[in-house]
Amino acid sequence: MEFEDFEICDRDLSDQMLTQYLSAAAIAVDTETMGLLMHRDRLCLVQLCDPQGKVTVVRIQQGQTSAPRFKSLDDRTHSRQSLPLCSV
Repeated sequence: MEFEDFEICDRDLSDQMLTQYLSAAAIAVDTETMGLLMHRDRLCLVQLCDPQGKVTVVRIQQGQTSAPRFKSLDDRTHSRQSLPLCSV
């Protein structure tokens, strides 16, 4: 299995990936936490995929409280009907 369209980012999306996901018709999102209790266990990984199969994995550091490019992607998806952000 080849992963030509796979990228790993630390703490936030790259500018290039943000641009690509903003132009996508849809985005699949999956998250991983360190456990099952949301009030105790932190977010550690976010996975995104667009309809063309471009996959990005973003590692979230312990204590991290912001990710500006993720936030701009989230803000944009809530303001446009044509770009659904769907959980898989």
